[in-house]
Amino acid sequence: MNDPTRQLWLTGSKVPPGSAQLLRAGPLSLLYENGFLRYIRWGRWEVLRMVNFALRDHNWGTIPFEIQAERVQTNPSSFDITYQARFSQTGVDFTFVCRIAGRDDGEIVFQIEGQSSSEFLTNRAGFTVLHPLRECVGKPLTIFHADGTKEARAFPELISPHQPAKEVTGFRWPLSNGAEAEIHFAGEVFEMEDQRNWTDASFKTYCTPLSRPFPIQMKKGDRVRQEIRLKLHGVVENQLRTERDSIRISGKGFWLSFPEVGVACSSGKRGFSSEELTRLKALKLSHYRVDVNGTEADWLEQWQAKAQEASQLGIPMELALHLESAEDSLETFLDALAPHASRIASITVFVRGEKVTPAETVATHIRNLRRAFPRARIGGGTDAFFAELNRDRVETSSLDYVNFSLNPQVHASDVLSIIETLEAQPATVETAASFAGGREVHVSPVTLKMRWNPNATGPEPERPPEALPADVDLRQMSLFAAVWTLGCIKQLAESGVRLMTLFETLGEKGLMHLEEPAYPERFPAPAGSLFPVYFVLRELAGAESIQPVQSTVPLAADGLWIHKQRDVLLLANYTACRQQIELPEMFHRGALRVLDVEGAEQWSRSPGDYFQTTRDFVGDSLELDAYAMAVLESDRDEPPAR
Repeated sequence: MNDPTRQLWLTGSKVPPGSAQLLRAGPLSLLYENGFLRYIRWGRWEVLRMVNFALRDHNWGTIPFEIQAERVQTNPSSFDITYQARFSQTGVDFTFVCRIAGRDDGEIVFQIEGQSSSEFLTNRAGFTVLHPLRECVGKPLTIFHADGTKEARAFPELISPHQPAKEVTGFRWPLSNGAEAEIHFAGEVFEMEDQRNWTDASFKTYCTPLSRPFPIQMKKGDRVRQEIRLKLHGVVENQLRTERDSIRISGKGFWLSFPEVGVACSSGKRGFSSEELTRLKALKLSHYRVDVNGTEADWLEQWQAKAQEASQLGIPMELALHLESAEDSLETFLDALAPHASRIASITVFVRGEKVTPAETVATHIRNLRRAFPRARIGGGTDAFFAELNRDRVETSSLDYVNFSLNPQVHASDVLSIIETLEAQPATVETAASFAGGREVHVSPVTLKMRWNPNATGPEPERPPEALPADVDLRQMSLFAAVWTLGCIKQLAESGVRLMTLFETLGEKGLMHLEEPAYPERFPAPAGSLFPVYFVLRELAGAESIQPVQSTVPLAADGLWIHKQRDVLLLANYTACRQQIELPEMFHRGALRVLDVEGAEQWSRSPGDYFQTTRDFVGDSLELDAYAMAVLESDRDEPPAR
C-alpha cells in the first residue's frame, strides 16, 4: 500500500497530521500546535485544555487561517513564539499578529493584535480558553467580573444549559496540594459556556458575550487587541512528567444490558443489492431509522421505498416524523404508515422550524399516535444538538423517551478534538436523564459531521467546487472513524442510553461505499468497499450485555467489554502512535483479531479475510498500531453476573 493510500485508510487524508512541539514554562508543560497551545499541565494535572483564537462567520462557521512568518525560540524552561495568522475566505481578509511567551516562573502570556482588510459579518473574533473536565467539574471557581467584583461559584456538574459565568475578566481555581491557577483577560469582556452541550470536553471561556447583538459588521481597518495571562500560585515543586504514562484497561465488575444499535437509511441510494443486503444482515442491527418529512413533495414515494428496505433487512423501523407545523394533521401520515404499523418500533416527532418538539405537538398528537401504533414507543426531543434539548426541555410525562443527535465537529474538526468529545458524551446522557422523568434516553442519529445548523443566521457560504458536501467527511472511510465510533458506543452504552443510531447504510456517510459513488475523485474509497466502521458493528453483532471499563489514559486508548457467547474485549488506539496496553486478567488467554492499516484495503473488499486472521493469544498486554482496533475473545466460558 503506497503512503498516500495508507494515510487515507488511517485518517481520511493523504497528508499525515502535523506534529505538536513540547514546550515548558517553568513548572508547566504544554504542546504548541498550529499557532495554539494545548494540554497545559502541571505534572499530571491538566490546567488548561487549549488556548486559541477564532474568527467565526455569521453562521458560526470557523474561518480557516494560514500561519506566516513563524518564529519559535525555546529554552529548557521558557519559550517565545511570534507569527502572523491570516484568515482568508470568500469576502474575508483578516490578519492577527501573535506573540506567546512562556516564562520560567510558570507565567504564560498570549497576545493578539488583528486588523481587517475587508468588510464581512462575524459572530466572534478573539480568544477562546478551554478548561478540562476531569480537573474542573464540580470544583470551586472564583470569578473576577468586569465591574471589579469577585464571585465564588463552582464549575457545573450536570451540563449547564446557559452560561455559568458572565461579564468575566478572570478566574482563579484550585489545582492540587494547595496550588491554584489564575487567568486574566484583557481587550474584551468574556463569558463561559458549558461545551458539553455539544460534546466538547471542556468549559469554554470566550468573547464576545452572546447577550450582545450578532453578527456584527467588521469594517476595513477595524482592529482587535486582546491578551490572556496565566499564572500559578502556591507551586512549591516542579512536577513535570518525564515518564510515559502506562495504559491499563480494567473492568468495573458489574454488567448492564447492551443498548439497541441501529443504522439510518442511505441518503444517496434506494434499495440494496444481494451482497449489500447480506453484509448488512450480518450486523444483526436492532432497527432501521427512516425519516418521513411531510415538507418534501415526494415524501410518500420515499417512505414506501425505505419501508421496503426495512422489510428486506428484516428489522423494525425507528421512525423520525417531521411535521410541517405543530398543528399539522396526522391523517395523511397515518394512512401511509398504517400498513407498516407492525414493523414500526418507535416514532420520534419533530416540527419544521422548531429546535425541540413543541409542547402543543405532544399534547395534540401523542394520543393519536399511540392509538394508531399501540406497540411503538413514542418520543420527542431534538433532531439537533443536545444543547437545544437542554435549553428547551421537552415535556416528558406522555412520552416513552427523549432524543437528541450527536456529532463531534460542532466547534473543531482536528483529530485530537474529535477524540476528546468522547470524554463529554456521558454527561449528555446523565443530564438528559436528570430531566427525562425516568424515560429512556435515545441518541439518534450519530454522525461524523454536522447534518444541519440549527443556529444559522443566514445562508451558508458557497463551497469550492472541489469540496465535498458540508455533511460529508472523508474520514468516514478511515480507521480513525472506526475507533472513534467504538469509543462513542462505549461511552453511550455505559451511560445507560437505551437506543443509538449510527451513520447510514450506504454511501459517503455510511458503513460501506456505493457501487456507483457520487464523488469518486473527492471521496476515493473503492466502489462497493466496506469502511472500517462496518467491522466495529460486525464485532458487536449479538452483544447481550456490557461491563463498564476504565482506562488509565482514556484519550490514548480505551476498551469496550461485551458478552455474547463469551466475553469479548474491543480495544481502540485513539492516537497516531503505537500503544502498549495492559489487559484485564480475563483476557490473558483467548483469540485475537486486529483491524489495522496493514489489512484495511484488502478487508474492505473481502471481509471474510479479516475474520480468518484470528489467532491464539497469550499475554498480559498487547501493542496496538495507530488507530487500530483489537478484538480479544476470552477462552473462559463464564456467564456475566447480574
